Amino acid sequence: MDLMTRMIEHHVWLTSELLERAGRLTDEQLDARIEVPIGTIDDDMSIRSVLGRLVGQLAQWNAAVTQRSYDWDQERGKSVSTLRRELAEEGPTFLAQVRATVEEGRLDDTFVDVTCDPPRVFTYGGMIAHVLTFAAVRRLVVLGAYETLGITDLDAGDPMEWVAGAAS
Repeated sequence: MDLMTRMIEHHVWLTSELLERAGRLTDEQLDARIEVPIGTIDDDMSIRSVLGRLVGQLAQWNAAVTQRSYDWDQERGKSVSTLRRELAEEGPTFLAQVRATVEEGRLDDTFVDVTCDPPRVFTYGGMIAHVLTFAAVRRLVVLGAYETLGITDLDAGDPMEWVAGAAS
């Protein structure tokens, strides 16, 4: 099993499931402030803004590895249907890039991230680890907010059984 790729597959799948459940919520529920003391991971968190960042994070890194600029402001205030459409494009693109990088043994290779000001150099492996780490936090924030609204069918979004499912 290629665990790194499998974890990215889980991330894209779970983000899609979070968006599906977000479609059941009102604008008031989507935009209600989430009070979680997580430091500086995101400002003014709401279900909508955190979901926007989950999808935006994939779009941002897709732009970074292809040396394109990224408009950070475009992540805020999007409808759930827009986020679903964007995930349907950005998720598979990111996943394909991860698969190729892993299969070609290029996790230690570097790229220049022009989405930063000033541009910075990162490794592909470091970028993937960053995505998995911060996406996990954001997913848990949304899952916690869902729990307060009575949406509990995704539990904690634990990848253990989902990842193992491919091996059985």
